[in-house]
Amino acid sequence: MPALISLLIIITISYVVVRAGAVALMLTGLSAEAASFQAQSAFMGVGFTTAESESVVVHPVRRRVIRIVMLIGYVAMASVFASVMAAISSEQEHPWGEIAIWLLGLIISMFALVSLGRVRNGLTQMLKYALKKSGAVQVRDYEELLRVDKGYSISYITVERKSWMANRSLRSLRLTDEGVLVLNIVREGGVALATPGADTRLEQEDKLLCYGLEFDLSRLVMRPADYKGDSEHKLASEMHRARQSVEESHDKEPA
Repeated sequence: MPALISLLIIITISYVVVRAGAVALMLTGLSAEAASFQAQSAFMGVGFTTAESESVVVHPVRRRVIRIVMLIGYVAMASVFASVMAAISSEQEHPWGEIAIWLLGLIISMFALVSLGRVRNGLTQMLKYALKKSGAVQVRDYEELLRVDKGYSISYITVERKSWMANRSLRSLRLTDEGVLVLNIVREGGVALATPGADTRLEQEDKLLCYGLEFDLSRLVMRPADYKGDSEHKLASEMHRARQSVEESHDKEPA
């Protein structure tokens, strides 16, 4: 039984370490999904040759986080192996079936607990607070920077074959009239245009990194390539001008 308790403690600590690594990576600017995947990969000692992995390796803070998670992962794996061996050696005192049932029950109970949204979110907030206070990572509050709390976000938009944006220049699209900013463009072949100009022509299967209201971005993806698309563009531009008027009126109000 002591070996099983030790194993459960090791598994719990391992979960906290992986979660802490994911939170630390998120604080450096990685998305939640990418940060969680990279932290799990590092803890298990496996790697994937993806653009996300490259962005982790070239970033000094992210590299330090991954190194720490990997080191703890190696220690945890060795500890798990030792605990399992100890549990097997105690089979004479406790039948193996009983040991397996206890172990399975404890693991299921632990993962059921941490899978609860309130518990997981609470743990994430605690880890985020601890990491910010310790100064262990370089914190960038991207949510505040991008105003995602007010409906704004950055996301990729793919130019489909029958899209309203296909085979047209940014100048003719006038996306800024709708409050949509194109930050960069990735061609189908992988060529990236870091600072696209007004005369940059959009091609099929281009990926646009855009900033704007989530609602506007989602509507832009589905906009048809005909007069209906032009009508939607006109309506979106009018709505953006109305929002600008409201913001300017609030800005002129005395503090």
